Parts: sequence; C-alpha cells; structure tokens
Amino acid sequence: MPLKWYNYFLSGKQSRLTDGHLPADKLLKRVLDHDGGTAYCCYFDLDYSELRLECWEGKYDRDGKKIYKYIKQGEAVPESSYKPKLTFTSYDQAPARPALGLISFDFDAEDPQDALKDVRNFVEWLGVDDLAVFFSGSKGFHVMVPEGYFGLKHDKDLPYVLRDLAKFLKTTYPTLDPAIYNYNRKFRVPFTKHEKTGLFKVMVDLETLKSEHALADARDVARDSSSPAPSMKKDFEQFIVNLPLSTRAVLPQIQMALENCRRKTYEIDKSKSGTLDASTKFESFDDKKCIKKMLENTCAGNRNNAALRIVNDYFRVGRPRARCEKDLIEWAKHNQFPLTELTTIITNIYDKGMDYNFGCQDEIKASFCTSKCVIRGKLDPDKRPPVVDSTQTEFKQEQSEKKPTEKSIVDKILKANKCSIEEKTGNFLPDGKLIKQGRDLFKYEGGKWNHLDEGRIDKLKAQIGKMYQGHDTYKHIDQCFKHLMIICPSVPQGRNMFAPNPTAANFKNGTLHLIGGQDKKYSLLFTKHAQQDFLTYQIPFDYEESLESVNTEFEDMLKRVFKDDPDAQDKINAIAEMYGASLMPFFPHLFYLYGVSGSGKSTIILILRYLLGEEDNISSVEPKDFHGFNMESMAGKLVNMVTDVSTRFAISENIVKQIEDRVPVRIRRKNLKDLIAPLPAVHIFAGNGLMKSMESDNHSFERRWTIIKFDTVHTGPKRRNYAEWCFKQNPQGVINFAVKGLKRLIENQGYFAEFQASKEQLREWGESNDLISQFLKDEGKIDESSKPIGVGEGLKIERLTLWNMFKEWQDHAGHRYDAMKKFEFYQQLRQRGIFEKRDNSGRYFAGIGELPPTSITDAGCVDGSKKGG
Repeated sequence: MPLKWYNYFLSGKQSRLTDGHLPADKLLKRVLDHDGGTAYCCYFDLDYSELRLECWEGKYDRDGKKIYKYIKQGEAVPESSYKPKLTFTSYDQAPARPALGLISFDFDAEDPQDALKDVRNFVEWLGVDDLAVFFSGSKGFHVMVPEGYFGLKHDKDLPYVLRDLAKFLKTTYPTLDPAIYNYNRKFRVPFTKHEKTGLFKVMVDLETLKSEHALADARDVARDSSSPAPSMKKDFEQFIVNLPLSTRAVLPQIQMALENCRRKTYEIDKSKSGTLDASTKFESFDDKKCIKKMLENTCAGNRNNAALRIVNDYFRVGRPRARCEKDLIEWAKHNQFPLTELTTIITNIYDKGMDYNFGCQDEIKASFCTSKCVIRGKLDPDKRPPVVDSTQTEFKQEQSEKKPTEKSIVDKILKANKCSIEEKTGNFLPDGKLIKQGRDLFKYEGGKWNHLDEGRIDKLKAQIGKMYQGHDTYKHIDQCFKHLMIICPSVPQGRNMFAPNPTAANFKNGTLHLIGGQDKKYSLLFTKHAQQDFLTYQIPFDYEESLESVNTEFEDMLKRVFKDDPDAQDKINAIAEMYGASLMPFFPHLFYLYGVSGSGKSTIILILRYLLGEEDNISSVEPKDFHGFNMESMAGKLVNMVTDVSTRFAISENIVKQIEDRVPVRIRRKNLKDLIAPLPAVHIFAGNGLMKSMESDNHSFERRWTIIKFDTVHTGPKRRNYAEWCFKQNPQGVINFAVKGLKRLIENQGYFAEFQASKEQLREWGESNDLISQFLKDEGKIDESSKPIGVGEGLKIERLTLWNMFKEWQDHAGHRYDAMKKFEFYQQLRQRGIFEKRDNSGRYFAGIGELPPTSITDAGCVDGSKKGG
C-alpha cells in the first residue's frame, strides 16, 4: 500500500509541530497562495502512519516547561493525559522524502558574498539549468535541486545520506550548512519574509547569479516588493509542475560524491585534530585500543564522557546505529549507566549530527592509551600521551579534580569581559563589557553594545563547551549559561537597552551628543565612545567634524529628481532633515514619499538605508503589520522604512501618537518575555499613491507628517543598483548631508521644513481620510432615494440608526479596507461636539439627524460652513 505523505505549514520558527499539518500534495498550492508572511514547512515529507501522539499529563520540569510523552498511533494513551495531538516531534527511523521533490542546500555566511561565491561554484559543478536558487532574505542562499538527479530512495536513511553528502561537499564549499537534514527540520518557505530582516526569500535567476551585482540585486528584489511578484511564483510553479522532479537522470558527479561521502572514507584534517602527522583514512582508525579498553573496563567516576567518546567513534567509523545500541546497552548495564542518558547521546550524534573530533591527546582517551596502539606509534614523540600500564583502567580521582567547575568557567567568562567586582561593596565595577537586561544579554564591542541574538548565544555556549575540556554535556553547558545569566551584572536601574539614547548619534570613530536644552537651544558635541552611554546602535561610518566632503553625484541626483519643481529646494531640505533625524532619535517624525514609479523616491530611501547600515539599525514593517510579533524587529531600531507600502490599509492614529510622544509600547516576542520599548523615532514610507489614515484631527497631520511628492518620471539609460553606486561615490558626503539636516532641525528647534505643496497634500490627505466629513458632505446619501443627513439645532437621531446609515454609506463609498468601527464612529462624533442624550425612547445623538425637505439646501455642515457655494 502506498505511503500517505504529510508535511506542515507554520507561521513562525517557534511554532509547535502539533500545528499546521497538511497532505504533502497540498503543500505547493499552500506555498503559492500564501500572503508572504513568515512561514516554514518541513524539509522532508514524512509517513503519516509514523507520526506520534503528543501527550501531556500536567507535569512540568524545573524550568517550568511542560513534560510530554510521545506514543505511537494505536497505542494506549495514559488516562491522565490531556487531549493528545498528532505531532512531527519524535519522528524517528521511518521513511522520508524531500518536500516538493526538491533537495535543498543551505549556504550561509557572516559575509553573504562568501556564500554567493560557493553557490556560483556549486551550480557550475552541477552543470544543469533546471534548479531554483533563492536568496534567503538574510545572509545566504538556498539551492533547490530536483531529487531525480540524486537517485536516492524514500526511506529512513535519506536524512543521514543527505547529511553525509553535505558534510562531504562542505570540504569544497565551506559555507554549506550540513545541519539542516533532520527528519522534522523547519525550512523556510519560498516567497516568505525573514523574521528578523523583513526581507523576502526570492528566486535569483542563473544569469543574475553570475553578475557582479547579484547580491545587491537580490536584496533589492527582496526589499522593494510588499509581496513577491506573481510572475516569480508562476516560474517556480512551472519549474515543479512541467516535468516530474523524480524523472531526471542521475548526475555522475553526484553519484561519485555519494559514493565518496560514506563515513568510512572521511579523512581527518591535521589542522583540525592536531594529533596526526598526515591525513589518515578512518579505516585505519577501526582498531582504537583506547575505545576497546573503555568498552571492556569499568569507567567509574566519568561514565558520561566515556559513553560520549565510544558512541562518537562508532558513528565516525561508520558502524550502524543498531550495532552501537546493542554494544553500548551491555556496557551501560556493566557500568550502571542510565539508559536514558545513553539514548540521548546516541540520538544527538547519530540523528542530530553532533559530531566530535576527540584526538589522541584528549584527556579521557589518553587515560586508556597503550603502547600497543598503532595510531600512537604514528604520532610525533612529543605528542604521544603517556601509556597506562594497568590491565584494568578506572578513571582516577584526579580526573574529577581536574574537571573545570561551573563557577570557574563563569568566572573566566566574566574576567575575559572585564566584569570585575569591587571588594568593598561587592558590586560590579562599571567598566565590564557584558551586561544583562532580563533574559537578554549584551556585549560591548567596537563602540556599541551588541544584543546577543540566538546565533551569538549559541557561539557563547560553544565557547563554554570548549572550556569544559571534554567534560561537557548539553546539560552542563545549559546550566553553566544559566549560572552566567544569574551572576552577570545588570543594566543600571532606569536604563532600557531597547530604547535608543535620544540625544546621541553613534559613529565608528566616536559619538555625537546633543547637549543643552535650555529654551530649546541645543548644540552638538563629538566625543570618544563611552560604555556608559549604553548605545546599542552605530552608523557604520566615521563622523567628519569639518563637514567638507560632498557627494556630488548624490546632490546632483536630488536636483535632477526635483527639476522644474517650484518647491525643489524645500523638498531637498526636507530630505536632508529626514536623513538627519534618522541619525539621532530625538526628533520623532513620519515621512511619506509618493509619486509615480521611476520618480526617484525609492532611490532616496535606499541611499539612506546604505548610510544606516542595512538591518542593524533599520526595520521594514508596513503600517498594516503594526501588531503582534511583527513589531519585534522594530525594537531598538533607529528607523522603520518601507519602499512600497500597501495603500489599501489605514495606519492607526494611536500608533502615530505613540511614535510622536516616544511612549514605550508592549512588543511581543516569540518564546521570550515581552519588551516595553518605544517604536523607532523615524518612519519613512513610499508608495505610488496616498495611503489611508485613521487620524481624526487634520491639524495633527501637519505636525506629525511630512509629505514629499515626486512628479517626474526619469527616462533614459539607468545604472544597475544606482542607489548603492551613488552612495559609494562618496559615503562621507552623504553622511555630511545628513548631519547638516540634523543641524538644521536643531536650529529650527525641532520644527521640520514646511512648504506650500506639502501643506496642501496634507490637507488633501486629511480630508480624504476624514470619513465623517465625507459622510456629512454627501448627506449620508447612497442614491436619490436616501434620506439626507445633516447637523443643526433641534436635530436628533437614534444612535443605532445613525450607525447603520453610516455603515451602509462607507460600504457603498468603497471604504471596505479602512472601514471605521462603531466605537470609533461614536468617539469621533463626540470629538466634534456631537454628544449622546437619553430619553424614554433610548439613546440618541443631538445636533445631527435627518434633514427636513425645506432645510436641505442650507443645513449647517459640521465645520460651520454652509452646504453649496
């Protein structure tokens, strides 16, 4: 009977594997129909019958996490369990096949250019055109290859075979990640947003991949669209549908790689092991005397470390898991070693790829060394461990005494980061380079405090593991890190590391401070970096006090963009102030750049992005997404910018007020404690038309917003990646342009440039978004038979009747996407002086109602003017 293949579709990396299940043949449609939000599927399609039931009996571990049991389908569920759920968790030793029929390779590096170089070479090595290359939206690329080119079976060994292949290929392509081939691995879906950068995972055609500007082009495509182009999705669909992906002929180079990547043919690199004089094949390692003696003897005192080395050796010489389990279970019984711990070690090494390289000089293995060992004889005499002569070896007490303690490791880390304690007070001195805020850790490097995200925390834990000198387990490392978090000094009271310092602009060579404030008179002072400024952001360029450098190309471009515009200089001044306000979060403001495509608005925003340093200081969240987990990426950022906003949706008045007032808001984070922090001080949006707003006060528009209209389409030849090229002509000149804009703001006491066209556009925008004024202007009529509504003394109308008339009018007027809610409608009427009253018939609004026929032509409007001329 054919297998029933299943996958999942989840909206976040932390989503549980009990959710989002769907038949594998429905996955492609789900991908193509998705709206572009962050989403993950499983790397492999899995056999539905092998999925386990997740049961919870109301128990928690000491960290407060639920303790689950995983039971095969059909087995009895404990009566004390809450409703069990089917899950992809604990899927093991059962058939798997690549999702969508594509075998994916993940290339990732701190410098994406390194990953791009490997991708180019890898694609050239494959030598086929029918594959899909995706920019991940962050620091790497995914290459998706039809599974037919590999000729692999859909069985339980497939994840291991692919992991071995990736490890083998990694010797040629260093940025290739071999750790993604778990049974239930979450893999980001094509055409979806990256959770941290906000950039889309987009296709890169092979011609673009070869170009000099491939990375910049990919980023532009990933950044510029509010959702990936339908044509790109169509190309991907045709790539999968046109020819079954399993029908390709096996590529000889892949077949050869698969034959050469078996574990028994791996070679140990001397530079990595530090123990051998020459590269030696693993077959020669199959008779390690130290491993044999560990198996034959009692390892009292340190059984966990011995088990780790034995299992690791079985894995590296290519012995099957079943053989390892059989031999080690006997050993565990002899050593009274818990089978649960043994199972964890075997699973981590065989299934999760936790592959170690314990050489002959490893302290534990050295204690079992013998002069009969062939490998020992190949080592330099100086590198040979001392021979243990006793026939039955036990770990000596001194081994335990040499084992680094949790406290000693934490002390070393704190000392390395200059976190020293004052003897008299017992408090940490203020010059330490490691601090915490709640469960978030920050390290001072290069003139700023860097937030240690998940990747950096993993590196710190790896460092802790090395400091254990081979005595570590995952539990040890985790407990040591928790110990570090408890001991680590906290930020000073009242300081919020996710709230950027509003009076400082931090550059690579120092910090520009805003000082003064008496009668709104400020000045700028440039100083050296100081840890006590607690700055978590940095402009990745130097500050030039003379401000002499000029980027001629950039300033000429601005003149071209606003050529023949009567407000040209005012608009250039407004852009300078926009750049300046982005350096220092002291002047909160919102900017909206709108006009036809090709008018230069996106170029101006992209140049500012290069100035600020891409994602480190910038978020890219659309106004329609100002809610829930979408706001996490805005925490601690200087600017939020979007080059192509959706104009159908409204921006909330409350959000705009919070930005202007710098009021801290609750920002939700997945699996982490919520933050209380302000949103970025500057928000820059661009679009082809005016977007919606829910502001009820038109005057607030002029105070909070600057609108810059771009009227001219620029034709003629265009340079590829012009924004990046223009900025690189003289980055210092663009920085000086921004600093001059900041100084202009300071001189004007924080008032942004005003010009007639902007005022008119703001007024037009306010009126277009004032639904109540439009409703009264139309007298609430949707056709000739409608009864007219107006304001005036003596008029009244029942509340619900008025709401139903307004609701019908706004639906008819095309305000489906920015429809006003009932409570907002009532609230805005009250703000206009139209209040509720109550009589025997119920609640009604006074001063508004149906107009009598004789009063229709001269009924007073809500602003006091008369209808008509």
